[in-house]
Amino acid sequence: MGINRTTSGKWLADVSVGGRLVFGGKRIRKTFRTQREASNFAASVRGNYAQGNAWDFAFRQQDYQLSELCDAWYKIHGKTLKNGKVRMQTLNKVCKELGDSWFSKFTRADFMIYRSNNKNVSASTLNHYHAYLSAVFNELIRIDQIKTNPLDKLKCLKVDATELSYLEKPEIEVLMSALHTRESDAYMVAKICLSTGTRWRVRLVTLKLRM
Repeated sequence: MGINRTTSGKWLADVSVGGRLVFGGKRIRKTFRTQREASNFAASVRGNYAQGNAWDFAFRQQDYQLSELCDAWYKIHGKTLKNGKVRMQTLNKVCKELGDSWFSKFTRADFMIYRSNNKNVSASTLNHYHAYLSAVFNELIRIDQIKTNPLDKLKCLKVDATELSYLEKPEIEVLMSALHTRESDAYMVAKICLSTGTRWRVRLVTLKLRM
């Protein structure tokens, strides 16, 4: 038992919890695309069992509260992300504000009402909430935890483009002073932009100076 590579190239998580099978223990086997996913899943199963939670959380088809699904997502995938902890904090906030709804009753209409009630939150931030929660559903669909994503066909809010503004002379002086101390071509690129009105784009940044 453990994490082993199959002949197909996938990784098999073979986990035993609760002692020997003859004494009521359970054996769980599932394949994943990567070794990390298999290892994370095995750790999640053992962790749930050690904490007294359902050992087969990632397999049973039952109703869950949104916070439970977010917890499962974090244990299986979220903790591997660089911003995983911050994203989980945001998800906990959103779940609480949604009343920690049961998944079977949660619909895209619920989230639309949630967005409309958050008038003091920017459209961009609400789109991030939408993306984070939708990503949870998609990841749990991938491991057969749930079957559908309630937010799948929900469109993001339209975000107004930020108006362009120009730097004042004091701001230009501060910018150029800061760039001048850096070991890069940023100072020269900034001078070209200020002299010609050119926008700072990838094409301009990648220009090579010719002697």
